[in-house]
Amino acid sequence: MTLKEQQQQFAQHIRTGAPGGLGTISSERMGVYRRLFWGNIEGYLSKILCQTAACIGEEQWQKLLQKFFAEAEMTSPIYRDLPAEFIAWASGQTTVDFPPYWLELAHFEALQTALVFAPDNASPAWLQPCAVAGYSYPVHQWQAGVVLQPTASFVAVYRAVEDKVKWLVLTPVQARFIELAQQTGLSLDEVVAQLKRELPQLQDIEQALDRLRQQEIIRT
Repeated sequence: MTLKEQQQQFAQHIRTGAPGGLGTISSERMGVYRRLFWGNIEGYLSKILCQTAACIGEEQWQKLLQKFFAEAEMTSPIYRDLPAEFIAWASGQTTVDFPPYWLELAHFEALQTALVFAPDNASPAWLQPCAVAGYSYPVHQWQAGVVLQPTASFVAVYRAVEDKVKWLVLTPVQARFIELAQQTGLSLDEVVAQLKRELPQLQDIEQALDRLRQQEIIRT
């Protein structure tokens, strides 16, 4: 057996508990490895996606994580990438018994963690590091015992000046403004001018931007 084959077999046992061919490593020792890897992944995802776990129920959540642990072809060895890896994998799973908005809720939670690590140069200098997501359900309103109804929304998740991650529900105009700012690299005045050219019929653009200033998304 080649070294690569041994590594693959070791990894397969860690992830699924598949027996056999582990050479000099005892089953007891392999059990320790497996519990360690599982505990780290389960603990991290359950902490980051705690609302998602509560949304679908603890039993279903544990089953889903075990399936992810055994099957997912993860592409990054970095722990902070785990939520994105999980969401990418989960989007291809059949979860008919789950609330229809559970994956959007997971994305919203994961986005808040991603902004903790977002580099300062991810946005123009006059804009706080932020990300805008559009959802079919108002997942920012989720709480235990509440069934969300379909309502399209835009939400900005951003890192405020004191490095605290916050979120803000946006109007379509505000969402487009942030999108232009991040895609074009223009100055604040240039983005405002571009927005006014795109939406000449709107009269409340400055008022919409004042809201972003008040929430410190636009740096003053």
